Parts: sequence; C-alpha cells; structure tokens
Amino acid sequence: LMEIIEEDLKKESINRDILKLVKRVDDELYVIRKLWNMLKEFAKINTIFVLLLSLSAGRVYVFSRDVIEVNPKEVKDRLLKLMRKPSTPSTWEWYGNVKYNGRNPVKVEICFYDRIEIDGEEIGVMAYGGAGDVERKRLIALSKDIQDSLKVLFRTLNLFWDHKVAAEVDSLTGLLVKKVIMSKISEYSKLAARQGVIFSLAMLDIDDFKKINDAYGHIKGDEVLKKVGKIISSAIRNTDLAGRYGGEEFLILMPATDLNTAKKAVERVLENIRSYNWREIGVERVTVSAGVAQVVPNKSVTELIEMADKALYHAKKTGKDRCVAYGGEV
Repeated sequence: LMEIIEEDLKKESINRDILKLVKRVDDELYVIRKLWNMLKEFAKINTIFVLLLSLSAGRVYVFSRDVIEVNPKEVKDRLLKLMRKPSTPSTWEWYGNVKYNGRNPVKVEICFYDRIEIDGEEIGVMAYGGAGDVERKRLIALSKDIQDSLKVLFRTLNLFWDHKVAAEVDSLTGLLVKKVIMSKISEYSKLAARQGVIFSLAMLDIDDFKKINDAYGHIKGDEVLKKVGKIISSAIRNTDLAGRYGGEEFLILMPATDLNTAKKAVERVLENIRSYNWREIGVERVTVSAGVAQVVPNKSVTELIEMADKALYHAKKTGKDRCVAYGGEV
C-alpha cells in the first residue's frame, strides 16, 4: 500500500512540475532538459527523443545518459514515422546533449513512444530508448498519467515558438526582420568594444530589382525576394545571422570573421544566387551586389552599416554582381 501511495505521489509531483514548466516556454531547451531530468529519475531510461511540430518549425531533442552521436535526419525520420499524418515543416532544429553526426551515428533504438495530439492534431512525440521490460511497463503507465500535462506543455511550446518566429522573422524572405538583425549587430558591437572580438557585416542588394518588378510584376518580384532569402539562409554558416534590411536589401552578420574571410563567404552567396536557375520561377536572371565591412573600434553600428553601404555602392557603380570590401577597394 505504501508503495502504491508513493508511486501516486510521484506521478502527481511530475504532473505538477510539468505544468510549472509552462512558465518557462521562452526557453524551450531548458524546458525539455528539465523534462528529461524528471523522467530519468522516475524510470531507468537511457535516452529520450522529443519531437515538436508547429507551423513554423520542427524541433528534435535528444538527451542521453551516455555520450553518443546520432544522425539528425535518421532521428527526425524515425520520429516522424511514429506519427499517423505528421506535418513536415521546411525548417528543422536539433538540440540536446548528444552530438549530431551523419557519418558514424548510433542507430536509433526506441522501446516505447507516445504521440501527443489534441483534437486529432499531432503536435509532438515522446519516445524512449534503453528501458527494459519492467521499466517499459512503468513508462506506459506513466505516459497515461502525464498525457494531459504534456498536451498543455507541448501546445504552449508550439504556440510560443510560432509567435516568436512571427515576431522575429520576415514572412516573405524567412530572414530576421530589421529590428532583430539590428539588435544582434548592436550586441556584437558592444562585445567587440568590451573584449576586442571581431566581426564583419555585409549589405546585399538585388541588382535592378525595379526592372524585375516592371518586367514581371510585383507578385513575381516577391517570388524573387523569397528565393533570394532562401538562398542566403542556405549559404551562410550556422553561426552567421541574416536579415532583411528593407525592400530588396539584406544584412549578414558574421561573428569572429575578418574582412577577407567575410568577403569570400559573401562571394559564395552571390555565386549561389547567380547560378540558380531563375527560369524555374519565370525570371530570366537575378544577381546581387554586396559590400562588406569589418568592425572598427569606437565606430557605432550606424557607422559600420554606412561603411558596408559605401562598399555596396562601389560594387553597384563598378559593374554590379560583385562584392566589395570597405577599406580594401573603397
């Protein structure tokens, strides 16, 4: 009887703690890590896999007691197969305490899983690995007891994620909105002033964009902006940040990057845009010009942007479809 009472108290405690996590939905990684810590204390599981699906992005979390490497695509596909009719967002994020590696991954072993759905809408999956038969039975019983709490938590996480993306990401290009990218540049500028770290900034502008609108119409112009945004996103490094500055202008923030390295990186972006088959969307050709500047001590964010803009102007003036470095060619 005491064991039954103790078990019920533990389940009640877990439900209470899960619902408390709703207050911390602004830090999703923290929430899932806390969830992992709760569950591994209740049952002897080795690994948990969490899949969250919202309109804006799919997020995969893997936490394990062991130091392991997993293939991100394999984990994502494995978890999606556990769902009946999952949505498949174009954007995916991977987190946890494991290393994501496509070369020598540990095979994903799942002993039990639970779909989290509300009114027929699948919003996530909780999956477990490394549990024996006895622990698996405990997990099955536990999942029934915490199902409602997980529904509340997962739905809130998804809603907050979508709200955050809507507030920070330009709906057309998929890049950060001007307010957010400017805030990030300001943060790095302050860091550079305090600690002497470097970063570079690039300003990009679609060449002859007005002619594109005049020739093909504004709807087609929006398609060009959307595609350019996607190409920029796919071409920059994970540590870089890109935003829409306004109209057909974009900013790329490159932390810990000197002027020459930044110029080479932006030239790769321009090459990707130049070589894309624009006829797929009904446009003959699209090119972009760019200017790059490296942070300078005692220069404000506005002055840094002006430096990149001057380099961009020089690129336009000297033939377009090229990248110019401020201080090198300007």
